[in-house]
Amino acid sequence: YQRSSIETVSAFDAQGQPVKLEESFAGRLTVLCPGAVAFTSKADYGTWIKTIRGWKLGSKTDSGDRVLKSAWHIQYTKLVKPAGLKLNLKQPLEIVINQAAPNLLEGQVFYNGQPAIERPLYQGHDRIGKTDFQGKFSIIGELPSPIQAQIVISTDVEEELQNRPHADRKITTATLTLAP
Repeated sequence: YQRSSIETVSAFDAQGQPVKLEESFAGRLTVLCPGAVAFTSKADYGTWIKTIRGWKLGSKTDSGDRVLKSAWHIQYTKLVKPAGLKLNLKQPLEIVINQAAPNLLEGQVFYNGQPAIERPLYQGHDRIGKTDFQGKFSIIGELPSPIQAQIVISTDVEEELQNRPHADRKITTATLTLAP
């Protein structure tokens, strides 16, 4: 992440209570926080426009190129260790795990506190499932144990923006990393 894009970084203990953290930035963001089992961050990547020349950072109002699409991108990340696995930290878009075992991952996705219905789930660029009508998911298959290896899954919500001169839509992404 570029430091200028990161708005917040937080750490939590096993009960979901905030823990004081120290952060430094020397080319990479480093967070030091003994006792934390979960970390969250919010990054605002600003408005991106797609022109006939491709994607670039900018607003559709200040671009001389023909704008085909414009989007404001916000990303919420959560990293949890096994002791913090089931924490719901109330991010605007959040993946919450109910059960994690070798070859099984069950949970729920929330968007603004409500179940996120029929949202795709990805591991890298591969679609590995989607949520049901209650925002719940169950992924069965070749997943490593979260105690032995890192698992990263993500989802997103795209919505049209009304009366916004800089972007046509807002893309909100949630990324969950289960750390051993």
